[in-house]
This record gives sequence, structure tokens and C-alpha cells, in this order.
Amino acid sequence: MKKINFILSIFILSQLGFSLPLKAQSRCQATINSIVNEIESKGVRRVILTKRTVTNRRNPTNRKDEIIFALSPYNESYTSLDTRSDRIVDNIMRSPVLMKSYADRIVSNCQDIAVVMFGADQTDWGAEFAIQSNGKTRLRDCIDFDLSLTPNWNEMYCY
Repeated sequence: MKKINFILSIFILSQLGFSLPLKAQSRCQATINSIVNEIESKGVRRVILTKRTVTNRRNPTNRKDEIIFALSPYNESYTSLDTRSDRIVDNIMRSPVLMKSYADRIVSNCQDIAVVMFGADQTDWGAEFAIQSNGKTRLRDCIDFDLSLTPNWNEMYCY
């Protein structure tokens, strides 16, 4: 199962279009794979990765990508919820220290990643860690949703 997850992670990362030099890409990919394996080894049923481009919003760096880790207690067809896995997802999502350690590992090994997001799959519960000028990440502050306001770099909308 771990071999399949590792191969799946490599396939997903290749489809995400990481455009780093080979050595940096290998280090970045290895870091992300390591974190996915660590999360799954804790009992999370699966980790779904998504990569997209960040909105500048006064980004203090020239990095342009964000990666999302959706922690899922469901099987692939979403027909079965693993209650033990659901509790583990809940524990990880309630640990900003653990998520920040993952985010810091990623930004230190991935040259283009500016934001690392974690979310509980099939919910609107998430945490976003944005890179700072010192190369470390910071948990974004939660602000009320308001279309007339644009969150700054260290803010995110709360739902």
C-alpha cells in the first residue's frame, strides 16, 4: 500500500507541473512525499494534493505556487468514512504546531511554494501557512468574509 501511495504521489506531483531544476525538484518532491507518508502513517486514510498559483496580495517573495493537502478519512469512492481516520484528521487539523512544521519543511525545500494549506476533505475547515520574508511560514489570520475587502498576505477568509 505504501508503495502504491508513493507511486501515486509521484504521479500527482508530475501532473501538478512543478517546474524546478531537477535537483531542487527531487528535494521538493521527496519532502512532499515524506510528509504525505508521515500523515498517512498516523492513520489518515489518504492525502489529496493540489497545486495552484497564489494571488500576490503583497507576497514578500518571488514564489508563485501554493500546495494544498486535503486530509481525507474517506475511501476513494467516498462511500465509506473511517471513523478512526476521521479522529486523526481532526487531531492534525487542531495542531497548528504540527502543520507549521510541515509547512516550514516544504518552503525550505521547495523553491516555488509560497503557501501551504491543510484542509479536512469534504469540509470548509482549513489552515493556511504563508511564507514570510525570513523564509519561515506563518499561520494566516482569519478574517470575516467580505467582498469589499481583499485579504492581505497574512490573512484568509473564514467561513
